Amino acid sequence: MLTDMSNDNRTQAHTRKNKKRTNDNIKHHKLNIGFWNLSGISNLFNLDTTQINLLKIYDIICLVETWALNESIELPTAFNEYNYIASAATKEKSMGRASGGLVILYKQCIHLNTIEKTNLWVIAQAKHGNGDFIIMANYWKPTADIDFCTKWLDETIRSLKEEYLSSQLLIIGDFNARVGTMNQWEENSITNPNVSHERSTRDSKVNRRGRKLMEIMDAYGMILLNGRTQSDTPADYTYLSETGKSVIDLVFVDDNTINNINDMTIMDPLHTSNHMLAGIDVVCHWGEEDGTKSTTSKGITPISQTVFNRPSMTSQDFAQQMAMSNRIYFFNDNTEAVSKNIEHALKETAQILNLTKSFSPHSRKRDNNCTWYDATCRNLKKEWKQTLRKFKSERTQQFVQIYLMTKRRYFSLLKQKKQAFNDRRKKKGLGVFVFNNSTLEIVEEYTYLGITFSSSGVFKKACESFIEKSSRAIARVKSTLIKVKSECLETKTRLFKAIVSSVLLYGAEIWSLRYLEMVERVQVKYYKQIFHWPSNTPNYMVRMETGQIHLKIQIIKNTLNLWEKILRLPEHRLLKHSYHGLLNLDRSSHNNPTMNWVTQVKEILLEIGEHSLVNNILCVRDITLQKAKDDILEKVTNQELSRDVESAITSKYSPIYRNISSLTNMEVYMTFKLPINKVRLVSQLRISGLKEIRFYINRCSYVINTECLCTVCNLKENETLEHFLLTCPIYTVLRTQYLHRLEPPLTVESVLTVNNAQQLSDLYYYIFGALKIRAFIFNE
Repeated sequence: MLTDMSNDNRTQAHTRKNKKRTNDNIKHHKLNIGFWNLSGISNLFNLDTTQINLLKIYDIICLVETWALNESIELPTAFNEYNYIASAATKEKSMGRASGGLVILYKQCIHLNTIEKTNLWVIAQAKHGNGDFIIMANYWKPTADIDFCTKWLDETIRSLKEEYLSSQLLIIGDFNARVGTMNQWEENSITNPNVSHERSTRDSKVNRRGRKLMEIMDAYGMILLNGRTQSDTPADYTYLSETGKSVIDLVFVDDNTINNINDMTIMDPLHTSNHMLAGIDVVCHWGEEDGTKSTTSKGITPISQTVFNRPSMTSQDFAQQMAMSNRIYFFNDNTEAVSKNIEHALKETAQILNLTKSFSPHSRKRDNNCTWYDATCRNLKKEWKQTLRKFKSERTQQFVQIYLMTKRRYFSLLKQKKQAFNDRRKKKGLGVFVFNNSTLEIVEEYTYLGITFSSSGVFKKACESFIEKSSRAIARVKSTLIKVKSECLETKTRLFKAIVSSVLLYGAEIWSLRYLEMVERVQVKYYKQIFHWPSNTPNYMVRMETGQIHLKIQIIKNTLNLWEKILRLPEHRLLKHSYHGLLNLDRSSHNNPTMNWVTQVKEILLEIGEHSLVNNILCVRDITLQKAKDDILEKVTNQELSRDVESAITSKYSPIYRNISSLTNMEVYMTFKLPINKVRLVSQLRISGLKEIRFYINRCSYVINTECLCTVCNLKENETLEHFLLTCPIYTVLRTQYLHRLEPPLTVESVLTVNNAQQLSDLYYYIFGALKIRAFIFNE
């Protein structure tokens, strides 16, 4: 027993505190998600009333290690309000229990669609008022091949990001991976006050599985919640046993989800499992009208039926198998629960001995009951299932690619069919509006002159549309740079401004004032891809290294030009009428700043101290604005530059960066006419963080954890930046050959402050040689 009476009292207190919100979370725009490795689905029947109520506060419950051999499971009567999605466990040997198995329980008021089910994870899509919420529940058994798991995870996350661009993503699971204090973020990178940018944990150990997992998560900018929330700082142990304790049940979210996280809590262990119960509180603006009960087309919840075959063995064989069952457990005062437990043990034993046959009279597959699900969909799904079976039997790289390609085609087809069906359905039953004897069509969104206008009155979809277009433009620019073999940063900057920026900022003075941070990420993303910098590199470092200014400055310049143009218009023009209407609304108590362009312009002016212009905004004339425009742009430029400099000086990501950066202009080494690979590798070393050093060269990735001892030499020192450059004896020959031109004594700052092309080349050859030695020693 891992718990005592004090733990039980804490569990009961937590249950009483949360019991009132169990049925009202949907209405109050909150979604509670629970995760638990329950060590056998039968343990649900061995919980007492207090523990059952503790589980039922969650709207969605992700359970792993169910050990159930099929996807049709039976739940205790206390969970009748839940539907489920299950993935069967696997049994590799004839004796003993199965391993793995996952199930996602969700309340009937939530609409949950299955995206993918494998022996490693179950992925489901929950729909709500703000969009889609993707939940990926994982269980990676300790003996699983981590290289294969991470490779498949990489492909799956990429597929989800491509198919569900605006969806929120939560990845949760028992990965059997220990990550220590990895996944640290810069101070201003996380704006949610409920989530800290720094992680602290009780489990500081990092193993190989943890490093492999974090390589994938960091590549996609996933944020690890363990050790970041108010109720879980430092990260509490999620697994306790007589042999040890660790943090292996992990929760990751993407940048679309992080601002909606309210809290994460690790509960005390329930007596039936060594794993803790993890709870995540998400603010999702879930509307009651958005959730519908998951049923078949006839409104009937599917029921699984079991048929018993004639016995082909003696009673002694059956009794022997029953004696080996791990489902027989009498820890419960409820006689009905004990009776149910024995009944499940009998059924499971019959299934193991092939005495039963289960089938569902009503299929759970939603797609087959939809009118838009035609023969094309069925044929493609059949092809996808065939490739999945081949993939599971062969497990080769060839079948991985075929399987993923077929899956993308299938889900892309479903998305197109469903969208076309919904568009036709929305047109039915709507009123008719006539203007000048012409009937107006009613739509949710309309694209006019390239800008998407939504019925909501905000430009979120327009922003997402332009960011998507700019991403495609970045791909075209990168392709052009590869073809022409450009080595000059100036060329890359000009192409960005000419192609990417022109696409991204089209009409930005109208739609982007509320989304300046989202727009800014495009420029940062471009240079991170060009120089192969990690995705968690602070934005101010990217701008300082490359000498770029904020896109916000160009947007404000365009906004002031539009404002000046509006002021020059005659009073009878429709645009001038709209401007006066926004001015009057700005002074009203019913003003909504998210909808009012004038209010947003005023907020920008107040931020830089233009109080006189704001106070007299009704009297502003085009001549007055024309005179003040240059002064406004200069103040905005200085303000943003000051913020970047302050961030660099107080940086916890890289405390030495303030000593090696010019802090104002582009770094000198960026202007050297040298091969781009040399500049990339040196820049990757300069922007490396305090916790980790990452290199990417010749399509190979190298990661150095600075909190671990150097395994190359025998000095028993952490492999920090100073150790890598100055003290590791393995690299002495390289140091003598390439760093001898620097004036002694050598310091990290003097090595990384690159003043001429020869110094950059020497540093490049030193890094490249050191990485080759590491690769040889570790057989990478």
